Amino acid sequence: MAVFSKRGYRFYPISTGQVRGQGLGLLWSALSMVRGIIESIRILVGFKPDLVVGVGGYVSFPVGIASVIFGKKMVLHEQNSIPGSANRFLGRFAVKVFTGFRDAGKFFRAEKAIYSGNPVRYELVKVALAKRVERHLRYNLLILGGSSGAVRLNRLGLDLVKAIKERGLPFSVFHQTGNKNYEEMKKAYGGLEDIVEFFPFSEDIGRYYELADFAVARAGAVTIAELSCFGIPAVLIPYPFAADRHQEKNALEYLQVGCGLIMKEDELDPGRILDYFLEMARDDERLEGCSRMAKKFSRPFAADEIARACIELV
Repeated sequence: MAVFSKRGYRFYPISTGQVRGQGLGLLWSALSMVRGIIESIRILVGFKPDLVVGVGGYVSFPVGIASVIFGKKMVLHEQNSIPGSANRFLGRFAVKVFTGFRDAGKFFRAEKAIYSGNPVRYELVKVALAKRVERHLRYNLLILGGSSGAVRLNRLGLDLVKAIKERGLPFSVFHQTGNKNYEEMKKAYGGLEDIVEFFPFSEDIGRYYELADFAVARAGAVTIAELSCFGIPAVLIPYPFAADRHQEKNALEYLQVGCGLIMKEDELDPGRILDYFLEMARDDERLEGCSRMAKKFSRPFAADEIARACIELV
């Protein structure tokens, strides 16, 4: 809520529940959904929107249904390569569906689907457009454990830092640990501060993207959008329990035109990751080419494209 109010937007919390499930859990979710639809109707009556924009997830479902009931125009944005249940259902009623990945368009009617890419914050786009690939004596590796933290990626980060220290490799590390695991990682990184700068979360993540030559991260849609915008070669580790394994599909589509590696959680190998980055760091032409390929996937002005289309519909 603070994020919205800080930027001058009104925030209306509503009830919601999971579209999937079984037994009592599904019943409780259904009741929460009904409550959310009623709450959404009250909001629409008071706000009187000309257009409703849904961005997927369970919370968008009650608002979308309320929009259909009131006959309001609705557009959707699907950030992943495989749409979630809410967007798949609401896509039948939307006038346009923007997709973050090209392959997601096949889940919607062709005349509705528009490949826009995933929006990236303007402050990041400005920094990304000014970034250039440069040769260094030491290279910067960014590890993104997410705002909440990812235990497996944090363990991998520690293994990578220890290997860099032991092998004397020319890498410095920036590691976003997440709030939940920060204190644990603070103890683990004791004595390694000459190699790693670690932090729970940063509002100024653009600073680290600007400095990063390589990255290790999950394959979430927004993460891929930001990494490609900056042209950062990455090892992507899909979250194995993501719905419909969409992170794995995100990574596969990205690497068709981008640059990097996909590793499953049960196949993580710190030595292989560091060797991959080291080989690229020693080859200027390969590093620059990889960065160019990554940027080809980027749609830095996706937000503008979506906004213009929405204005035309009003």
